[in-house]
Amino acid sequence: MAKKKKTKEESIPLFLIKFTLAGLLLVAIILVGYFKFGPQLKRPYPSLRNRYATKGIDIARYAGKVDWEAVADQGYGFVYMKATEGTSYVDPNYTRYYQKAKLAGLRVGAYHFFRFDQSGSDQAQNFLSVALVDTTDMPLVIDVEEYTNYEVNATQAQEVRAVLTEMIAIVESRIGRKVMLYSNKKGYERIIAGFFKDNPIWICDISGLRPSLPDGREWTMWQHTHDARLKGVQGKVDLNVVQNFANLN
Repeated sequence: MAKKKKTKEESIPLFLIKFTLAGLLLVAIILVGYFKFGPQLKRPYPSLRNRYATKGIDIARYAGKVDWEAVADQGYGFVYMKATEGTSYVDPNYTRYYQKAKLAGLRVGAYHFFRFDQSGSDQAQNFLSVALVDTTDMPLVIDVEEYTNYEVNATQAQEVRAVLTEMIAIVESRIGRKVMLYSNKKGYERIIAGFFKDNPIWICDISGLRPSLPDGREWTMWQHTHDARLKGVQGKVDLNVVQNFANLN
């Protein structure tokens, strides 16, 4: 049987072919642009370096070996390091990090990861028994977030604030200085907003946009990324900038 010839109506219109090819080309350009420039757009490193004079890092034992002179040579002026968590945990690298960072000329500070379901007084004692405090150091920090704790409702948030208030009071009475509170956006909104108004705030926001707090307060420090790679540091570090250095004296 002879093959039937395709009529004009049965063939694919030329304009449709051109339209499809143009669409595929546009998608390819967008994908290439995203993978090439997307990470840079998400991470405001250049603008932050220009906008804020004081920048630093924070780490825990996961950072591994650190060449502190190399960190200082890259323009970082301070480092916060995890000292304790809950009522008994002590970061095994804290003392070594502290001593070597100070020798490299960095200003240092210690932070405690706060546990919602543990005694505020016992957590304060754990923190104070480990954290090395010098008058030239950064303020002590209490890290308050739901991550690895639990999401809180209004009643639970009130209970967490009571435990946190107890810990803050003990630490501040011992060191004679205000502690700074660290949190992410959710933790701040659910637990801290509207309370602890005398304590400087260290806010985590990795959106790339300058953070604003829901209760209208000004933050003192901003943690803007969790996965930076620096020369001299074996693992990843968090990067931070300071908006109001007066609050850290």
